[in-house]
Amino acid sequence: MHPPEDPLTPHNVLSMFLEELQRTAQEVGQKLGLRTEAPEADTAALSADELTYYRAAVGTPDAHDRLVELVLQASQDGLITAAEIAKIDAVRHVLGISEAELSSIKLAVLGNLVSQLRLAGLVRTEDMKLIGELTRGLQFRPEDGPALEALLLKLRDLER
Repeated sequence: MHPPEDPLTPHNVLSMFLEELQRTAQEVGQKLGLRTEAPEADTAALSADELTYYRAAVGTPDAHDRLVELVLQASQDGLITAAEIAKIDAVRHVLGISEAELSSIKLAVLGNLVSQLRLAGLVRTEDMKLIGELTRGLQFRPEDGPALEALLLKLRDLER
């Protein structure tokens, strides 16, 4: 990984945590456990090629990795659209991954971003806005509230 020109820009921070998360995705997938059979799902948000791609991963360690990859792609620009959420949910169903496991993936994505910002030592208002947008866009479950609050508290002390 090359050091970014300006480590505090949201794009550079997202790139850094994307690389780190991809390195650990396999390990996290094993810790969460994977289902071997996928339930029937509404797959309208997926093209035929995407459906084939994701179905090929059902019951394999790649299933978790592919969902992580999709959440990361959706998060990269800081805005998550309704279409991206629909696609993530459709892929989750196809892969047989529970909502709780998806929440863990979302929290890991957000947690890695928070960690990268903390390492930089300075959190700007625009960084907090990015985190806020991602938090809203990822549509966390109510039971994820305490974990989200803990992540955000880690940043508030560094905000300038």
